[in-house]
Amino acid sequence: MKVAIVGCGKLGSALARALIGKHEVIAIRRNTSKIELECEKSSSVEDARGCDVVILTLKPDVFRRLTGELKFRDEVVVSFMAGISLKELEVCGKKVAKAMTSLSAEFGSSFVTYCCRNLGEEDREKLLSVLKCFGKVMEVEEKIVDASIAFSSSVAFIARLIGAASFAGVRLGIGSDVAKALALSAFSDSIRLVERNGVEGVVERVATPAGATVEGLAKMMECKAEWCLQEAIYVAGRKFLK
Repeated sequence: MKVAIVGCGKLGSALARALIGKHEVIAIRRNTSKIELECEKSSSVEDARGCDVVILTLKPDVFRRLTGELKFRDEVVVSFMAGISLKELEVCGKKVAKAMTSLSAEFGSSFVTYCCRNLGEEDREKLLSVLKCFGKVMEVEEKIVDASIAFSSSVAFIARLIGAASFAGVRLGIGSDVAKALALSAFSDSIRLVERNGVEGVVERVATPAGATVEGLAKMMECKAEWCLQEAIYVAGRKFLK
């Protein structure tokens, strides 16, 4: 299939990298010199017409300014733009979908939520063929796709936590490279353990009475660390909830 990505910035480039080699990709951006991808490039939206799937990763204000140019007929149009509803997206054509994911889509390891409208079986197959290149895929209600933006943002919050964990290692006298490796390992190991044992199950397995883990957990409670992360994700998602 041929896939056009209109507005090939940070997210668009991540999506393109996941698609290159699996589908024919054309990256579209006003200034093509900023497109650092091994694929076809264009500065004209006209070149998206005739593609099987058109992915929109424009900023919402830019999308609204360019709606006159974004007219399609048989192409499946997929929006990764925060705050743009399916109804608003229908200005581009009848076959529309909206989705949300994170920059880890580049590695095919993200989680994609999506919803769609007016897609027949063949069009759905086209859509899923593209979305599955980014990671695990789940069809949900439109309001859930909107809320999912919070978890796209959360990778930045978690990156900060990894940085903090690395710095803690340096404070303990560990070299920065080793501290970073330990922090990354701790976060990746936590994911696997939580998937198997649940949050409380991991805590119970690691913590021992009067041990170092319990002291650390008490400090987290004192600092309200869990509440701070919860609030950061909540306020990020609330911005786009109607």
